[in-house]
Amino acid sequence: MQIPLKIGDLLYITQATPEDQTQMRYKSRIADISTTAISIELPMSEQGGRFGFFPQGSTIEVSYPSTDGAQFVFHCTILGRRIEQIPLVNITLPDPETIVRIQRRNYLRVPCHLDLAVHAAEEGEFPPLVALATNLSGGGLQFESKHKPELPLHTQIDWWLSLPLQSGEILHPKGRGEIVRVINPNTSGLLHQYSVHFTAILERDREWIIKYCYERQLEMKKKQV
Repeated sequence: MQIPLKIGDLLYITQATPEDQTQMRYKSRIADISTTAISIELPMSEQGGRFGFFPQGSTIEVSYPSTDGAQFVFHCTILGRRIEQIPLVNITLPDPETIVRIQRRNYLRVPCHLDLAVHAAEEGEFPPLVALATNLSGGGLQFESKHKPELPLHTQIDWWLSLPLQSGEILHPKGRGEIVRVINPNTSGLLHQYSVHFTAILERDREWIIKYCYERQLEMKKKQV
């Protein structure tokens, strides 16, 4: 598999700020590609137009669009600066096997086992629940619960997730959702399963979830090798 990159491609670079867990996103373009590295223009922040500072040895997440609207995503390491007619930054050339294609319009969906807190959007509709999220994407989730009676279809919920990343960070995205599917157990004592569509979520929180899904897919892909 060849690296699906070429000189002039627009890249989006994301780096977490540990103090407040915000995601700073930068734009850059590929200036050169060698057998071991990619040279990019100095990344510029989308928020304020400032150049980003990335220490040598730090890890960044890089994404870029494909022609059909999907996204390619990979992690790489900052190798240092390169002085040409304009200053450049060298990053490691990714292994093609570590580049993940994400269909953003449908969102990448992955199996998971994550702690989930569920509250009624309408106060008093049902007591707070502690549940297990078993499936997750940037657009929704599926969870299991012992709660009886079952939650009705179209119930509006507020949810909180505990989201562990490979870096060791634990993020806590939250939002509102609607139950769009209820799967009743065939046998008594088993768990009810609910599919939830996100109806309100901060884009920062959605990006956290997409990042987790990317890391989870990469982890599963490595186990298949």
